Amino acid sequence: MRENALTYKRLKRVLKDYVGGEVSSESVEYIQEFIDNLLKSICQEAIKERDIENKQRKDYYLRPLKRFDKSLFINCSVKYLNTQSDLTIGEDGQHNSETSLSKANER
Repeated sequence: MRENALTYKRLKRVLKDYVGGEVSSESVEYIQEFIDNLLKSICQEAIKERDIENKQRKDYYLRPLKRFDKSLFINCSVKYLNTQSDLTIGEDGQHNSETSLSKANER
């Protein structure tokens, strides 16, 4: 298995391009480890999902899938890359007499 998904030099160059300046070696190593762990988690989830799908295919006497399809990775990565908060549009937190927002609404 590979040591790191992205090489140090490649990742440092990408970070420098996006931030528009120098980045520390600690920053590059942190991002490298973060991406590597994220990629491992997504791959483990994809393996689980493919195994479930192959079990279902076996029940219908179909050949097992050997290749990982793009849609499988898309579905598995969504749960790791979800950037939305738990609050949906239109919801807001609890208000009570102690909050400044509640006092502003009383006026």
